[in-house]
Amino acid sequence: MNLHVSPQQAAAELLRRRRARESLAGFVNAVEIPGKPVSDDPDAWLYPIETSVAAHHLLLCDKLEAISSTPHGRLMVFMPTGSAKSTYASVVFPTWFMGKRPGARHILTSYGSDLARRHGRRARQIVRSRAYQSLFGTALSADSSAADEWALTNGSEYMAGGILSGITGNRAHGLLIDDPVKGREDADSPVIRRKTLDAYEDDLKTRLIPGGWIALIQTRWHEDDLAGSILPRGWKGESGSIECRNGNVWKCCVCQRSAISRTIRSGANLGNSSGPSGSTGAVGRNSGATRAPGRRFISSTRRPTPAPTFRPIGSGPSSL
Repeated sequence: MNLHVSPQQAAAELLRRRRARESLAGFVNAVEIPGKPVSDDPDAWLYPIETSVAAHHLLLCDKLEAISSTPHGRLMVFMPTGSAKSTYASVVFPTWFMGKRPGARHILTSYGSDLARRHGRRARQIVRSRAYQSLFGTALSADSSAADEWALTNGSEYMAGGILSGITGNRAHGLLIDDPVKGREDADSPVIRRKTLDAYEDDLKTRLIPGGWIALIQTRWHEDDLAGSILPRGWKGESGSIECRNGNVWKCCVCQRSAISRTIRSGANLGNSSGPSGSTGAVGRNSGATRAPGRRFISSTRRPTPAPTFRPIGSGPSSL
């Protein structure tokens, strides 16, 4: 077995580790990202490994990294189903954030406690790896290692739960909300929409340490969903800095399914696409497809429109 390492190899490894500690994009390329569990065993180690990192994943990483270092930062990212947004936002990002910032407290919430717990299992899998421990010099704490509530030996803490389950007794430097509603049926329920908004206002926001950040990552199913209750009336679906109803400025990142598909096929940089007026930083334009008349148009990425005001997809700007 040849254990000799050349100076060039050693330098490359040191550079890889430095980049992983400095940026979330570098971290993504330095650790193995676990896929879905292959069994129901809560301590199972055998996971399929996700290896494909696309342009929209790197864009999401860039936005999360920026907002987590911004006092009172607020971020909304709208991506379609199947875009692996949860993998990078709810699994990879928390482990980097907690390793880079000892003592950081992170809360993840989603539409269901079981889903949040599965994200926690995958994140815990990363921090158990030798690669992670060599990068940040920390490991999973033996005193707190449940899938939905675990800690690192550097003092960082992680908690996950359903948005309606009640996240109480814990404070956090960062709050990540990943798909607050399950899908169309729940989104169509005024009762569930109201409960979700109440949980956000009365429960989740009160858990935030002063100066903490919030990231809302979701597929949009209804114009009056959680994002819709925060965004200003008349929002046209554009990305950028948006002054919302309560006066807070949220960073919005809108990723169209068509743009994601194009960049995956071509390997292009999603963040360098051209906007409708030639500006850079667009995240894709609508494809021009239409929905059947009488059925609500649901944009998985932009602004859902009620049936009475139905119009073809493709109207309105979508530039950063």
